[in-house]
Amino acid sequence: MIIGGLHKNSLIDYPGKISCVIFLSGCNFDCPYCHNPELAKGRSLGSDFLSEDLIFDFLEIHKGFLDGVVISGGEPTLQKGLISFCKKIRLMGYPVKLDTNGSRPEVISKLIDEGLVNYIAMDIEGDTTDSALVVDAELFADKPFSSLLRNVHNSIGVPERNLYTVKKILSDPDVEKLLPYDSQFLWSAKPERITSSGGKTENYFLLYHLNREAGIQGKYIKKATASIGGAQTKSAGQPIININMNSEGARIFSRLTGSNIGKFLAIVLDDKVYMAPSINVKIPNGSAYIEGLENMEEAKNIAIILRAGALPAPVDVIEERTIGPSLGRDSINIGTKVGLIGFLLVIGFMVLYYKQSGLLARIAITKTIFNTKA
Repeated sequence: MIIGGLHKNSLIDYPGKISCVIFLSGCNFDCPYCHNPELAKGRSLGSDFLSEDLIFDFLEIHKGFLDGVVISGGEPTLQKGLISFCKKIRLMGYPVKLDTNGSRPEVISKLIDEGLVNYIAMDIEGDTTDSALVVDAELFADKPFSSLLRNVHNSIGVPERNLYTVKKILSDPDVEKLLPYDSQFLWSAKPERITSSGGKTENYFLLYHLNREAGIQGKYIKKATASIGGAQTKSAGQPIININMNSEGARIFSRLTGSNIGKFLAIVLDDKVYMAPSINVKIPNGSAYIEGLENMEEAKNIAIILRAGALPAPVDVIEERTIGPSLGRDSINIGTKVGLIGFLLVIGFMVLYYKQSGLLARIAITKTIFNTKA
């Protein structure tokens, strides 16, 4: 165990308890807003690292005063001796709180399975004032990854504070191997602001598991416009988007909607999901509408995105120029000629206007110029 520091008592690090904080050195993240950059770099908070015996002696002496022990860092789960270290602390009768970045869920699961931690706080560093997420230990023990997710409008939502950790887990090569080769994870283009039953408002990003190959591409869309639903429809008075496909797009869309009724069709641009409406019926004629939009502004924005996907962007050569050494040589020659002509005109003017004095002045200036160059 590489112990980089000890805070002997704290009233805030372990909620409801008087605790000491043990700081372990080393971290696998490089966060710009790190609270303990020295520890993250593998250094100690003081002049020397501390021994385990010193820590255990301190805990033994302060029994009856301390109510708990906080293990923080750095990232504690990187330490190979963390399991046995926590076990000794628990045998001394102390409850243990673990501060972690959540990057090694297998270690956290083992700690929970063996009853070695009582409280887990996941700290995702960022430019926010409230970045600590308390994870339910029982839920984390059963499903460590699922504990980072939430149900948002029957979709998978990830609190903004958990976003970095979830992305890091999903990008792990071992996790990527478990995904079907023709699928991918994409995120919503913007967060949804959700207010919990407790009154706390938080940003959530939606996570989508999609086919890697697009079911239909924007090039088949002939027209996409925002409008208000007609009086005879269930979207009467509500903003909608009307879509019209070309003939080839209509055939593709008919097959796509017919075989995926009840599923969602994501609207994707630049690997970001802007909306994922459900397919209610088969659409055989290439004319469809999207409902369920919050307001007309959102409808217009989605329509613009759909039209953007339909616009090809060819590159046309308007003018072609080749710049080589000859261009620089020609510029030098022209500059020399212009300078010489200007010099002669100045000499002529001074001789005509000042006569002999002007001639002598020009001779002196010319001699000075050549002497300076030499």
